[in-house]
Amino acid sequence: MLGEYPGLLETLFKMKSSGPADVFMSRFNEIVDAINLTKSERQNAVNLLADYLHGFAFSMQFSSASEEDKRAIYQGSISLYLKAVTPTLSCAKNRE
Repeated sequence: MLGEYPGLLETLFKMKSSGPADVFMSRFNEIVDAINLTKSERQNAVNLLADYLHGFAFSMQFSSASEEDKRAIYQGSISLYLKAVTPTLSCAKNRE
């Protein structure tokens, strides 16, 4: 959505309320609860994901790449992020 609406990212950053950030954190926490991240790991994971998403959305505003290429870049990066988190899920399953 940030890529489709130029200026939305800047608007969200300027908001006085933290509504979008609260929704993002709530959903992120629901998703990662199953992988038993420590508080520090969870904070690092959310910071990395948020920084990536913001940076990607911002840079795509100035890119001449096709929508298909933008999706491929996004999918590749997100796949790498998820792969980095997956070992934690494997360790969590082994603890049960």
